[in-house]
Amino acid sequence: MDATSPLILVVALLLGLEHAFDPDHVIALANIVCNVKNVRKSLVLGSIWSLGHTITVVIVGILVIVLRVAIPQNVTQVFEIAAGILLIVLGLYVLRDLLHERHQFSVEPNSNSASHAAIEDHGRHYHEHKSLFSGALQGLGGSAAIMLVTLSTVNSTIMGLIFIAIFCVGVTAGMVSFGAIIGGVLKYTVTNIGKIHRIIMVITACLGIGLGVFITITAFLFGSAVL
Repeated sequence: MDATSPLILVVALLLGLEHAFDPDHVIALANIVCNVKNVRKSLVLGSIWSLGHTITVVIVGILVIVLRVAIPQNVTQVFEIAAGILLIVLGLYVLRDLLHERHQFSVEPNSNSASHAAIEDHGRHYHEHKSLFSGALQGLGGSAAIMLVTLSTVNSTIMGLIFIAIFCVGVTAGMVSFGAIIGGVLKYTVTNIGKIHRIIMVITACLGIGLGVFITITAFLFGSAVL
């Protein structure tokens, strides 16, 4: 531990918080939780996204600080393209769920509660899997690349591991906070102004698809999406 250690750890926390609010992360989680309609579940999904993200960051971070492996630009490019495609798919899923919900309501307006409970339970696991996969896939995109560059300058293995841990704490704090905020907004709209809720879902889906297309094209052409 030297005089610069506290500064490095502060940088790790700030990078983690900033990384959590990368536009692709925010829109990905928004698409995942936009039809959950429950603040607690939104918090859980934000935590699960952070877990998936942490798994990727820890694995890659250990490669960087222990084995001194440099992450090639083309690997980061692949992750960026995959993250862009993921956003497109998540947006399409939201639009599909909206159409399915509308069709189901028109066909079975008085369907029994047991059926609804079964669908909700299936959807819970479905959203959890999406959230975990999304977090893991987005682990090398955006400002995580900056974190890896900073991490490569840390000489101490212990300090490097602490750096990763604090970075992941920052990411988790940011995503859980965002999950709580958007969960509260969506719970209010679905309870009080259903039409606005559906508009929010459509806008969220379209933003996801649009940003996904932008990230995919720019990462393919230039190697990285500048957000």
